[in-house]
Amino acid sequence: MSRLEEGQVYPVRVIADVTRRCNLSCWYCHSSSGPSYKGPELTSEDVRNIYQAAETRQVFDISLTGGEPTMWPVLAEAMEQSRTLVYPALLLITNATALSEQKLEILKRGNLKRVCVSLDGESEVHDTNRGRGTFERTLGGILALREIVDDVTVISVLDKSNCDKWWILTERLARMGVSQQHLAPVSFAGGAMSDYRGLTKDQFALVRRKVEEVKKELPAGFILRFNDILVNGPEGDTISLHSFTEGVK
Repeated sequence: MSRLEEGQVYPVRVIADVTRRCNLSCWYCHSSSGPSYKGPELTSEDVRNIYQAAETRQVFDISLTGGEPTMWPVLAEAMEQSRTLVYPALLLITNATALSEQKLEILKRGNLKRVCVSLDGESEVHDTNRGRGTFERTLGGILALREIVDDVTVISVLDKSNCDKWWILTERLARMGVSQQHLAPVSFAGGAMSDYRGLTKDQFALVRRKVEEVKKELPAGFILRFNDILVNGPEGDTISLHSFTEGVK
């Protein structure tokens, strides 16, 4: 018998925007984060309460996002506290460009089950969106994170600049041992509201046709999503809790 009371409705996922502080200033940032942010951030007590509530309600997973969570002053305490989690899986969403040896050691002490890294395309695309040199730093960050968590997903924001070349990155990620890539069309939110470069209807259709072609060449086990639609998934009749919540969120 579940600890949850019959007839009660509980969330399946918690997404915690821990800070809006970030070392980058991406033009489309949905939360308008950046280096100059000096507003409120989640405290150690907030994190403890979130973890306890998620455990009690048997939430599937907790995502720590921002901003850039690795710049969050409470990161070390959040990782230490995460070792008490039993039911929820802990996810970290990061740009992977601010990972010092100290930060990596902090992440090793946590109960991380999955890490999502933002990478929009090859260097000319990614560096245009996120800053010069960020492509190489992100690749290095992915390799370092794979030493900590085997399950690394890349989130690629699609706009007019990369909608016709995203699959070059997909091939690279598959060779690197990344487990998933999520193609997310830029949304009309945050910074993009004043400088929208989203996909046209024809470009959206182009991406959809191309993912059907690309999935035939992907290695077994590599998961590809477009706009939260599972395009290339694992074989079998079961899916992970995260795949389930991604599909219904």
